[in-house]
Amino acid sequence: MPLLLLAGGSVASASRIDWQDGNWNGGTANGYTSGSATGTTNGGGVTVNWAHFGTADGLQSGLGGIQPRILQTVGDGLDGVLTLGTKNDRNTTSLLNYTTLTITFANLVDLANGALTIQDLDSNGATSWQDFVAVKAFKGANTVGVTYGILAAHALTTSFALDGVRGIQNIANSGATQANANVGVNFGGDLDKIVLYFFQGPLVTSGTGAEHGVWLKDIDYTAAVSPVPEPSTVALALAGSLGMLFLRRKKKQA
Repeated sequence: MPLLLLAGGSVASASRIDWQDGNWNGGTANGYTSGSATGTTNGGGVTVNWAHFGTADGLQSGLGGIQPRILQTVGDGLDGVLTLGTKNDRNTTSLLNYTTLTITFANLVDLANGALTIQDLDSNGATSWQDFVAVKAFKGANTVGVTYGILAAHALTTSFALDGVRGIQNIANSGATQANANVGVNFGGDLDKIVLYFFQGPLVTSGTGAEHGVWLKDIDYTAAVSPVPEPSTVALALAGSLGMLFLRRKKKQA
């Protein structure tokens, strides 16, 4: 594992959520049922939960069936990705039909810009399906800011009070090397939970929403480390403590 040098001389090793090689307690690489993708990865201390709501059924035949699944990256033979697919997830006046992927870390972590990459986020250019993804992040009970690195195939969109990204072009599924369909997610600070929402974008205005899906690359992260105080700061704090102790003793002697 590579090492990252942090402020104040602290060193933290990078960890990885490896979708294909992780040690999953629930589900297998052959398909997950709702909520069973739960366990620790080979990085340790990470729990992943998948759920679908309303009529969203967590099925995508083009991505192997029951979702989420571990699949070899389409067309390039790289390490497996986690696919997220569903159908019947169109919403009209309120958000009822959607899927979520929740990643919970046992401790606070830092993710570099783009460490969470959503792949194959696109649209068929008609009204049958359009990928929409929104990501929320948390540090305890507090939210952490999220921004997206988008390309020409995407548009920033707020849908049902969720700030996210929708696909506006149909990009052929050609795996991790198809960079023009990728969206990098950036976080404004350390965090301990990520929730990804997935459902049909606003282009879909009829029917219930055809099959559609995206996938996630492995996610690298590091433990969040509190900055080590500078020597001058430590010396100042020590001097202050000694001064208070001296004053207390002087008062007692008086």
